Amino acid sequence: MASLLSKRYRNHRSPVHDVQLVLVFVLLVLLTVPKYATAQAITETPETTNTSSSQYCEIQFLDAETDRPIPLITATTTHGVRYVSDNQGRIAYYEPGHDGQTVFFELETHGYRVPVDGFGTKGVRVKIKAGASRTIRLRRDNIAERLYRNTGADLLRDSILLEKTSEVPSSPAKSGVVGQDSVQVAKFQNQLYWFWGDTSRLSYPLGMFRTAGATSPLPEQASWSPDQGIELTYFENESGFVRPMVKFDDPEGVVWIEGVCVVKDHKETEKLVASFSQRRDLANEIAHGMLTFDSEEQVFRRTTSLSKNQRWQLLKNHPVQVNTDGKEWLYSGIPIPVTRVPASYESVMNPNAYESWSCIDTSSDSEKPQPRRNQKGKLDWQWQNSPPVNSQMESEWLENGQITANEAWYLPEDAYKPGRRIRLHTGSVYWNEFRGQWVMIASEFSTRPNAPSHLGEIWYSEALRPEGPYKHAIKILTHHRQSFYNSCQHPFLSEDSGRVIYFEGTYTNMFTSAPATPRYNYNQIMYRLDLQDPQIENVFGPPAG
Repeated sequence: MASLLSKRYRNHRSPVHDVQLVLVFVLLVLLTVPKYATAQAITETPETTNTSSSQYCEIQFLDAETDRPIPLITATTTHGVRYVSDNQGRIAYYEPGHDGQTVFFELETHGYRVPVDGFGTKGVRVKIKAGASRTIRLRRDNIAERLYRNTGADLLRDSILLEKTSEVPSSPAKSGVVGQDSVQVAKFQNQLYWFWGDTSRLSYPLGMFRTAGATSPLPEQASWSPDQGIELTYFENESGFVRPMVKFDDPEGVVWIEGVCVVKDHKETEKLVASFSQRRDLANEIAHGMLTFDSEEQVFRRTTSLSKNQRWQLLKNHPVQVNTDGKEWLYSGIPIPVTRVPASYESVMNPNAYESWSCIDTSSDSEKPQPRRNQKGKLDWQWQNSPPVNSQMESEWLENGQITANEAWYLPEDAYKPGRRIRLHTGSVYWNEFRGQWVMIASEFSTRPNAPSHLGEIWYSEALRPEGPYKHAIKILTHHRQSFYNSCQHPFLSEDSGRVIYFEGTYTNMFTSAPATPRYNYNQIMYRLDLQDPQIENVFGPPAG
């Protein structure tokens, strides 16, 4: 547009013409601004009378559909000052000298719609007044709804400054916890046991790297509903910081656990078990095997140690119990449960009792596994004593022309972009009564140049069996330039016979070049998903009922 105007006036320029040109250009830009954008995406409360002595101006973000607070809205001023809404969606704004001024905030919302003006600027203008309140409603593009940050410090920081609340479901700051990675949870001894990987602390850059733990009441016994928060009570040491939940004689390296679940032994006694990986760093493992929880000392102890070649003969990720042909099994895998073992304590501790759903030719090179076909040329899938097939393996087979896209079990097709396959990273699979299907929530391992993030896109899929196949998927969450990995569903929090499900994951700038989000970085964020959403029904059909 500017080039056309320039061509028109290049031979007839004068100061008056220049002013006219600018006015015409500005008018045309203003006319191109979508007038409906603000009305659809943002509403602001009228200016209120200042009846409070507070120096803060309250800015609260609400979901336009549910009217719930929206945490994790980053609002940045034109001079680069960043604010992030707390678990109640609030920002307590105070800057000396700003009272009575209008401030423009550029918004980063991770899945909520923000209006864009003719200059491509995203944000909202807010009249600042001490003691006043401003409400901004945002329309959600994500199918899943963001609820709250589940770990870390200052969960309700701004709400407390504004004297709107003094209550929090959990107080991890008392333990000095400011960040926690990758949740595992199991129902044991009439309460919920929660475990996390690396834990960062307020008092020093190095935290605790041998698994932190906490307990919370069962949902039916809790004082808070699951859409408000989890009442966490941490296992602490003498100093008040979280203590290690894994007890090894060897002090070297970090210890991560996964596959946490409860299984009965031959005496019908419930045992809390998990697998472990003791590591010097991400690339170098010292040992791995299985653990059993000591209920008296409230710590995990090593039960078995596996060789370097025994990579899959142990519980992984988030195990699920499955009854197949009258026999109880534990299925597990990352993210699809493709390895199983009889659901008994003795079997779980026996690496020879494990088998995997696979079409790998066991005669092929273990470093470069090849697909096996039957006499009719079809992939020969069966339970066998070999490593399982996963999304990465299928992706390589597809790229090499060894399988077709339609043959893939773990590369679901984007339901809205036919032909685009989703390479899965981490996630979880659980039976859902409402859908009558096994429901998968998993992150994408994205290498696309234009992807919003490398590990922050979360997908939904479902299948008739826990091991799949998972043929189609729809994106339910986006985290722009941030990671959100190891997403874990919480079936014990489900509502309305599974119609509403809850899941959380690790939100972090790790594996990105983006800056960390204050207070939220390296912490768990809880979401909920209504499985009656029209987009889910359009792709996967009506629910089972």
